[in-house]
Amino acid sequence: PDEAQRIRGRYQRLGEDHQGRRERILQTVASAEPLLRSVWNVYLSAERRLAVYVKTPCLEGREEDSVAGLFVHKYLWNPARLSVADQARGFYSVAPHSLRDLVVSEGACYLPLELGDALVASVSTGQRSATGEVLWEGEFPVDPVETWSRVFAAQWRRFAARQPAAHSVWTIYIRTDPTELAFLKSPCGADDVRGDFFAHVRPADVAAGDYVEVPIGFSISTWTFAAMFDEKCLMTTMKFPPWTVGAAWVGEHAPDTGALRWQAKFQVGGDDG
Repeated sequence: PDEAQRIRGRYQRLGEDHQGRRERILQTVASAEPLLRSVWNVYLSAERRLAVYVKTPCLEGREEDSVAGLFVHKYLWNPARLSVADQARGFYSVAPHSLRDLVVSEGACYLPLELGDALVASVSTGQRSATGEVLWEGEFPVDPVETWSRVFAAQWRRFAARQPAAHSVWTIYIRTDPTELAFLKSPCGADDVRGDFFAHVRPADVAAGDYVEVPIGFSISTWTFAAMFDEKCLMTTMKFPPWTVGAAWVGEHAPDTGALRWQAKFQVGGDDG
């Protein structure tokens, strides 16, 4: 698991409840410098997966102290994890329904906002009036480039050190315990991860014949890890069918025309693939 999951898991094992989490949030922002100073000051909590908006003085129910019109745009280090709709904008917008956890305490308003597991380069945020006027706005960094570079390099090395299962436009790596299928490409850019990737697999007890198409999550938005960095692309998935796979057929179609861009077929069997 990544660092964010590890830290959250540690707090869960310690039995931290909602009230304990809230108190820890307030302690965090009380002793820290805000990353963004505006009508709302913005802090990062200790686990760096939580942005905390703070306004003081602030009264519950007062219109000027509400979070109406608040907008939050996350710019990811992993642009391949954006949906097709968000790719055109370049960022992921947090929906208003995720901004309901407002806490009012001793004349101050606190709004903790989950940043999620994806590594976030920066957050652009602000607030608009009912007429669309921007009341305030600003941007602050979250995960520094060194953090993202370290995570990506470790993932890349983990697969590139293995023997590839097949070479094509992408180099394909596989292991069967646990099941991991990885595509590596270098040099690589944003357009390289926007095709329609597919995977067909054949059961081990079928010697030959047609492959069986199975829904193993081969779309960019549902991959375990889909990322670009330093002109390299890496995509992985861990969703193979429950039965033993004997062979795999993977490839990519152009999203606009459906034309086959590339394909590769390879055997899967063995402890390491």
